[in-house]
Amino acid sequence: MADDMAAKAAWVTRVLGVAVPSHADDIPHLADDDHEHVRLDKCIMIWKRTVEKIQAQARALKAAMIVEVQASGAYDDDEIAEIESRLDDVEEMVAVIDSPIMVDLVSAVINTEPGPARAAAQRAVIAKVDELERIAESDEDFALIDSNEYMATNVKAMATAALETIRKEMQMA
Repeated sequence: MADDMAAKAAWVTRVLGVAVPSHADDIPHLADDDHEHVRLDKCIMIWKRTVEKIQAQARALKAAMIVEVQASGAYDDDEIAEIESRLDDVEEMVAVIDSPIMVDLVSAVINTEPGPARAAAQRAVIAKVDELERIAESDEDFALIDSNEYMATNVKAMATAALETIRKEMQMA
């Protein structure tokens, strides 16, 4: 373990230019509760990033479709305007996964003392994970986006991977 710590300290010093104490005993350690808070904060960060990436893929798909429609020469200006208007629905197709409730639920776990109330908060997060996983697995819109002909997307896989990570963290908390 000490060799591992020394190697990590050397890397931090070399790459980041930050001196790290050479003795493991000199390095401040997080309390168990702090480790748990870091893990749970990570759940919030993972969820927010996943939602942002899913939304970005929907916007990119919409943009790719607009470019192709415009470049095809098959549509007049009015038809292109109508298609662009209807393509706003592409972003709405993934909006169901943007659940700020997930962030609120995980925050409730973080802010609740260990015990029955915290266990209940964890169960609420897992119930929301189950609900969102069902949506990602069965929602036609997710399947339509991932099977589009314009660009590769993976909204379903991103959502389910993030949700599974959150589930595991809740089970460990």
